Amino acid sequence: MTDTSANLITRTFAKVQLKTLLIVPFVLQTVGMVTLVGYFSYLSSQESVEKLADQLMTEVGDRIEQHLDSYLGKAQEINRTNVDAFESGILDLNDFNALGKYFYRQVQSFNFTYVNFGSKEGGFIGAGYGLGNKLEIGEIPVSDQSKSRSYSVDDQGNRLKLAATLKNPQYSNAAWYLDAVKAGRPIWSSIYTWADLPDRISISASTPVYNTQKNLLGVLGIDLELSQISRFLKRLNSRRSGHIFIIERSGLIVASSGDESPAPIINGKATPLKALNSREPVIRDVTQHLMQEFGSLQAISQPQSFRPALEQKPFVRVTPYRDDYGLDWLVVTVIPESEFMRKIHANAHRTLIICALALVIAIGMGSFTAYWIAKPILRLSRASQAMAKGEWQDSLSEDIAIAELKVLATSFNLMSAQVKKTFQESEEKFAKIFRTSPDLISIVSITDGIHLVVNDQFFALTGYTHEEVIGHTVDELNLMVHSLQAKEIYNLLQTQQRIRNYEMELRTKSGEIKIGLLSSELIELDCQIFILSVFKDISQRQQIELALKASELRLRSILDYAPAFISGVRLYSLDNWEYEYFSLGIEAISGYTGEEIAANPSLFSSLILPEDQETVVRPILSNLFTENFFTTIEYRIRHKNGSLRWIANTINIRWDETTSSYYATGVILDITKRKYAEIALRESETKFSIIFNTTPDPVWIATLATGRLLNVNESFCQFWGDTQNWQKLSLTFNNLPVANVAIQTG
Repeated sequence: MTDTSANLITRTFAKVQLKTLLIVPFVLQTVGMVTLVGYFSYLSSQESVEKLADQLMTEVGDRIEQHLDSYLGKAQEINRTNVDAFESGILDLNDFNALGKYFYRQVQSFNFTYVNFGSKEGGFIGAGYGLGNKLEIGEIPVSDQSKSRSYSVDDQGNRLKLAATLKNPQYSNAAWYLDAVKAGRPIWSSIYTWADLPDRISISASTPVYNTQKNLLGVLGIDLELSQISRFLKRLNSRRSGHIFIIERSGLIVASSGDESPAPIINGKATPLKALNSREPVIRDVTQHLMQEFGSLQAISQPQSFRPALEQKPFVRVTPYRDDYGLDWLVVTVIPESEFMRKIHANAHRTLIICALALVIAIGMGSFTAYWIAKPILRLSRASQAMAKGEWQDSLSEDIAIAELKVLATSFNLMSAQVKKTFQESEEKFAKIFRTSPDLISIVSITDGIHLVVNDQFFALTGYTHEEVIGHTVDELNLMVHSLQAKEIYNLLQTQQRIRNYEMELRTKSGEIKIGLLSSELIELDCQIFILSVFKDISQRQQIELALKASELRLRSILDYAPAFISGVRLYSLDNWEYEYFSLGIEAISGYTGEEIAANPSLFSSLILPEDQETVVRPILSNLFTENFFTTIEYRIRHKNGSLRWIANTINIRWDETTSSYYATGVILDITKRKYAEIALRESETKFSIIFNTTPDPVWIATLATGRLLNVNESFCQFWGDTQNWQKLSLTFNNLPVANVAIQTG
């Protein structure tokens, strides 16, 4: 944690009372725990509700499916039975009187709306619930198809009297007849309304009847009124505020648990109602969501449960219902969230009440506990503040009921006594150090610049007396040599609060100028701001530094004008080294300037001829890191102008303890002229030796003083007959022929 962060936290919590710190966390903890428990309980309850809602909707869907299987499947089964009866010869489709009784008994037994037969020739016979929802037998004779006649019947299906006569409704054009003829097999007709009863909405289990030659004879139909399905849905949903409805894939409403008719009468004509046009918001919104979610109603192939983003956030389950006769409906169950969430909301309300009571209790208990704990701590805090101001008070009372606080009070009393003693000793030590410090120390008021306190060194260095300094300003004593420095020091203190090692000049009483390093900072004493300054006299040290710089300058001049390249190199390894110093003689030797060498320390090494690098330099490098290494090597370099130069390089290496590295001193001389002179001498001697030994005349060399032979050629040896031991011959130039005499003096 940085000092800035720590200071920010300290300033923040310095304003918070102990009572608040004791109460607030306790209250927050209590509220937090109750809130978390309530929240997780709410989530758990909501999850359970979702599972329960899904189970309930699944159960409702199963019951609806069972009812539809029973109600609708029975009609197809009876139709199949009627066809079998006809094909076996039991049932005569031309005997309308017998057919009427037969259909009547089926209506009574199975609670169908209408059981009927329509012949290909236009005849019709049926029994069921007609006008006034009364049981009747309806007939259109083949011989007279102009009218439809309805007869009241007794319990056995016998006709009693003609109840009504209506215009022929042309049953052969109705959906129950045409759909079966087109399909050529048992089917469910499309939903249709009765011509004479437009408010009656039905669907028919229709089966075409053929003779043995596969010729159509007519259609057997069993009408089922869809209102019966709606009544079942109402009973199923009677205790709930939800909604159940059945729709076709085309979006038309089949049945609903509501009061809305699937085919309302508009201008005297029953019109099938689309779910999107329903006046029930639930049916309309859920259908719209289904079409948006799946793209179309035809895309729903499996049971689906979901929660659309509607106003009441209902639970919705849609279940496809299909059979083998072409029926393809969607059963939609909608249960509003409020159906299950009442108890959960009640529990949440109780949780809020419990939380509020817990909060009140927590605040009360926390306040009492805080007061009980904070009272002795407050006394301790006040005593600490007084001690910090130097106001020493009597010892704190140790009669405290809380054991820890009693120990704290006892410890504080002991600490207070020890601090008082230490403080007094520290004051004495500080006063002694302040007085005897070798540096000038002063405390000056920042408002008017008056000296408040100075040490003895101040008087000794400036030459002023106590009376001349205390109560007088810096300007009055004329201490500052440069007035601009005084302004700069003041500005730095205002912005940075402190100054460290600021070099300045100070004028003494005698006018002597002292050079020193000033360190100052702002301090607070008795709620006032003062400047504490320490001035370290460095006049003598600066004179020594100036003399040292002058000496270094002279040495540098000597080295730079020396006809050699003198360098100092810091060695860490063969691949890690750097120049600490090199003379300007490098340019005369290599042609490169000191700036070029400094920019590329390895430049000089690259000038060494490769063959000398391998045979002379590298063998020396392997022995560099030895104690007190010293050697001189000779090698060639390629001058910047392309010429070859011979170099004599003297290397001295020593270990430097202060930097834990090797320090190498090198002196490089250009010995090109000497090297070429040596080569010329060797060539001259070689030529003389060849002439001396190949001349045909005897030649000898002897000293002038003694006549002793020093050297002879091969012809001389052959002349005297001794080629090996001529030096042992006692011959001198005195008894030798004088021709070809070479005399060496000395």
